Amino acid sequence: MEAKGGTVKAASGFNATEDAQTLRKAMKGLGTDEDAIIGILAYRNTAQRQEIRSAYKSTIGRDLIEDLKSELSSNFEQVILGLMTPTVLYDVQELRRAMKGAGTDEGCLIEILASRTPEEIRRINQTYQQQYGRSLEEDICSDTSFMFQRVLVSLSAAGRDEGNYLDDALMKQDAQVFQHSWIPDLFLTLRTQQGS
Repeated sequence: MEAKGGTVKAASGFNATEDAQTLRKAMKGLGTDEDAIIGILAYRNTAQRQEIRSAYKSTIGRDLIEDLKSELSSNFEQVILGLMTPTVLYDVQELRRAMKGAGTDEGCLIEILASRTPEEIRRINQTYQQQYGRSLEEDICSDTSFMFQRVLVSLSAAGRDEGNYLDDALMKQDAQVFQHSWIPDLFLTLRTQQGS
């Protein structure tokens, strides 16, 4: 089985100091060379981008994130800053954004919680608690309800089996339970909430 991972692989011949110098040159003086920024940051993996950030600080004496914020704007700034954010922290910030304020970005919650490994979910839970002083589960419970809440809480518990074995008999049994209990409960809940 292939190793799971992102689509941006480590750049060969990578040199964090050279990349830091190229980024500084792209932002120094009048105007910003956005193509140079893309050429570096979009073609380095997360670990390499963090090395570039450290090299930028140690060789140039400036904070790369602050320089990017001062030089970029709008959606381009958001994308570049997102690339520069460690993956777990980015997930945590997106989960918080999805539940903060009016409305809930349900798609974001599902995308993150359903696609991460149990180990990644555990790191997300820990980082969420450190960042916001409350648990991810607390925020899920305060912002969602009914079966959707139960599914998200279950996903956030990081208890999924990561094995590759599928038991046909167990899948059929689960399908029967799903068909005969969950759907009617959800239908009844929706009907009673809508008042019709």
